[in-house]
Amino acid sequence: MHALTDAILGAIAAADIARTSAFRSAVARRASWKFLDHAVKLVAARGGQVTHCDITIICERPRVAHTMRERSMRCSASFAIIASR
Repeated sequence: MHALTDAILGAIAAADIARTSAFRSAVARRASWKFLDHAVKLVAARGGQVTHCDITIICERPRVAHTMRERSMRCSASFAIIASR
């Protein structure tokens, strides 16, 4: 979710998450949903809304296929949109 969060922050010309002091702690790095929620709130504060995202995950490890539905539902909850796939 870090890449998605950075893409959203980039769309509003905000600093990426690596530059935020809160992200530097190990606990915060594991709380990627909180950063995603924060980025969406920043968009809303500027009068915008995230209405769509398309993410491709390419990796061999860790295996993530079994978590894709959960990730999709969590993203749609952050964006307050309906997950279509």
